[in-house]
Amino acid sequence: MNPIRSIRAATTWSLSAGVAATLAVVLSARVPARADEPAPEVETRVLDVSDLVSPRPGFRRDRGPFPSRTDEINDERSPLFGRELDEGTRPFGTASDLVELVVAATGGPGRWEAAPAELSARDGRSLVVRGGAPLLDEVGRCLDGLRARVFDTFAVDVAVLAGDPAGLDDAALVGRIGRDLVPRAFARTTVLAGAPGVAFDGRQAAYVQDYDVEVAEGAQIGDPIVGVVSTGLCAEARVVRSGAALRLDVDAWWAQPAGGRTATPPEAQRIDLVAIDGVRAAASLDVEPGRWAVLPSRGDAGSGVVFVVRVTPTSYDGAGARRPVTIPALAAEPFGALRFEVYDVGDLAGAPPSRYGRETYTVPSSYTPPSPPALPERTPRFGLEGLPDLLRGATARGYFEAAEGASIQSFGTHLFVRADDARHAAIASTLASIRAATAATTRVRAVTIAVPAGALPELWSGLDAAVADGGAGLLARPGARVLDRVALRLVDGQRDAVDAGRLEAVIGDYDVEIASKAAIGNPIVQTVFAGTTLDVTAVPSAGAVLLDVRYTRSVLAGIAKAPTTVGEVDLPSLRLLKHRGSLVMRSGTTRVLAVALEGADVILTLVAATRE
Repeated sequence: MNPIRSIRAATTWSLSAGVAATLAVVLSARVPARADEPAPEVETRVLDVSDLVSPRPGFRRDRGPFPSRTDEINDERSPLFGRELDEGTRPFGTASDLVELVVAATGGPGRWEAAPAELSARDGRSLVVRGGAPLLDEVGRCLDGLRARVFDTFAVDVAVLAGDPAGLDDAALVGRIGRDLVPRAFARTTVLAGAPGVAFDGRQAAYVQDYDVEVAEGAQIGDPIVGVVSTGLCAEARVVRSGAALRLDVDAWWAQPAGGRTATPPEAQRIDLVAIDGVRAAASLDVEPGRWAVLPSRGDAGSGVVFVVRVTPTSYDGAGARRPVTIPALAAEPFGALRFEVYDVGDLAGAPPSRYGRETYTVPSSYTPPSPPALPERTPRFGLEGLPDLLRGATARGYFEAAEGASIQSFGTHLFVRADDARHAAIASTLASIRAATAATTRVRAVTIAVPAGALPELWSGLDAAVADGGAGLLARPGARVLDRVALRLVDGQRDAVDAGRLEAVIGDYDVEIASKAAIGNPIVQTVFAGTTLDVTAVPSAGAVLLDVRYTRSVLAGIAKAPTTVGEVDLPSLRLLKHRGSLVMRSGTTRVLAVALEGADVILTLVAATRE
C-alpha cells in the first residue's frame, strides 16, 4: 500500500464559511490553461508546512493577586503557578486539511483534475506537489499567503502606574504615561494571533501560613503549613485582529506587601499573618497598534494604581523562503543497463529527543505540580516512511514497473536500489537536495541586560526600535550591563532547554507523624533554583523561524528561618521574571522578549534567532 495519500481535486470535500473567507484573501489569480499551450515540464516538490500545522501552545497566568487558602493550593481551575495548556491551536488544521484548502485556492478550473497535477500530504508536516513549475510556484505563494495571515507577532506590554488618576479621563491618563505617573511594574509577553501568552515580574516568598494540629493518645503536635505569597505584576493576554484595530483580551493583577504581623496560637511556634494590597484588571477591548490604552482598575485619589496596555505588532516577513526539496521527473525510457547500489539514509532519520526546562517556584505544603503537556514526538530531518514511493513515483513515472528487474526498497535506514545510471543519478541528486533542505538548525540566544531607566526613554515610546542593531547600542548606554547569557541549538520541531544557575537545598517543610505518647517531624528537603531557564521549540517558517518560548530568570532574594513546633523551616524568597509566549522572527534579528522594573533599572531580555 502506498503510504503517500494522494488527494486530487476530484475528491469530494467541503469548506466551512471561515475557510472560504480565508481563501478569498490568499487566492492568487487563477489563469485557465489554454488547449494550445504545450505541456509544461513536470517536477515534484516536497514543501515543509510544519509551521502551519504544528499546534501553537497557550499559557495560563499565575494565581493572584491575593494569597490562596490552604485548601485551594491544588485548584487547577486557577493554577497556582500558571501552566502550559494541554491542547494547542492549529490555525489551518492538519496537513490533510491543508491539502483541501490549497487545492481549492490554486490551479484554476480543471488544473488538478488533469494528470500529472497532484497534491498529497506526505506526513504530518509536509506536502508533496507534482506538476508544472507555474502550478508549483502558485502553491508556494498560497502557503506564504497563509503564513502572512497568521504569523504576525504581537508584543503586549502591561504597566502599573501610581499617582492621582482621580477625575482624569483615559486620554488624559495616557498623556501622563512616562511623565508624572510613577511606574510600579512593567511586564511583556509576545503572542501570535489567538494564542494566549503570560508575563510575570515580581516575587514569590514562603511563609508559615497555618498549623494542622495532630492529636493521638497522650500526644499532640502542630504540623506547620508553609504557604507562598506572590507579589508584583502578572498578566495573561490574547490578541486577534478586529478590522483595522486589534482586539486584546487581558487578565492582569498587581499585588504588593502591606505589612502584616505574626501570631503564636496554642500548639504553634509562629504563624505569619500576611497583608497584601492587590488589584485585578481584566478587559476585552480594541486597541490601536503601538498606542497605550487604559484598563478599568482601582483609581481612588492618592493611593490608586492605573493599568495601561500597549500592543505592538510586527508583520510576518518570510522573505528568503526556505528552499523546497525539488525532484525533477525523468522519462521512463530508454532503459539502460541495471546496477545495484545501497544508499545510507540514516542521517535523515536521526531525531534528537525533546526536553522540558525547569519550572521555578517556591514550593508550598501539599502542592502537587500539574502534569506537563506532552513533549513533541521525535522529528526526523526527513521521514523515511514512503521515501521509496516518493522516489519511485517522481524520478521516473512507471520506470520501476516497466523496467524488468528494476527495484527500489528500504530496509531499516538504507535504500536498496537496482536501476540504470539515469535513475541512480536522479536518486543521488534527490537525496542531496533533501539533505541540503533539511540540514539547517536554529541557534537561539537570550541575553538579559540592565539599563538605567533614565537611559531608556523607549520604554514608553516603543522598545523595538532600540534593538534594531541587535542590542549593541543599548549596551553602550551609560550604566548598562549584562546580567546573563544562555543559548540553544535546535533541530526543526525540537523542544529543548538550558538551565544555568545554582540549585540550593532547603528544609522547606515537615512531615509530621504521631502515635501514642510520641510525635516526630520528618524534614522535607526541597530545592531552590536561582538562575536562568530558556525552554524553546523552534519550527522553520520560510525565511523566518517560529519560536515557542518559556523563559524564567530567578534571583534568590534571601532565605528566612522560622521556628516551628517540629524544627526550624527555611522560607526562601525569589525575584522572578517570566515570559511564556510565541513569536516569529527573521533569521539574524533580535527582539525584546521580556521586560521588568528593578529599582532604578529596566531589565530587558533580548532574544536572537539564527538559522545555521
